[in-house]
Amino acid sequence: MNRKDRLNMRNKAQATVEYMVLFGVIVAALVAMQVYLKRGIQGRLRGYTEQLSQGSAYSPGATNSLSTITKDEKDEMSSYTQKIVGPKNKLRISESSVQINQTTNRLETTLSFSDEPRRW
Repeated sequence: MNRKDRLNMRNKAQATVEYMVLFGVIVAALVAMQVYLKRGIQGRLRGYTEQLSQGSAYSPGATNSLSTITKDEKDEMSSYTQKIVGPKNKLRISESSVQINQTTNRLETTLSFSDEPRRW
């Protein structure tokens, strides 16, 4: 290899390293901006939600709910013995049933975003 070829290869290697460093800096900047981008998107989504729901969308600090669950259970069991041909052949049969009725009443109220308590 002559001197010109070595100089040309060295320039190519240096350009490749510079591109890799530039790529690394761009990736690091995007990772650092990820939190800000996510918060911006969430804020925009919340604004759209507020417009569509006219301020009554779900919010953890502004939603109150009350649930009442009523449960009735009824167990029945019966058994009897049945003879099968012959004096010693008997079959004991047991039947059981369970009946469960459950009623759930739920009341949910939501404050508007303007009335929502601040969490920060």
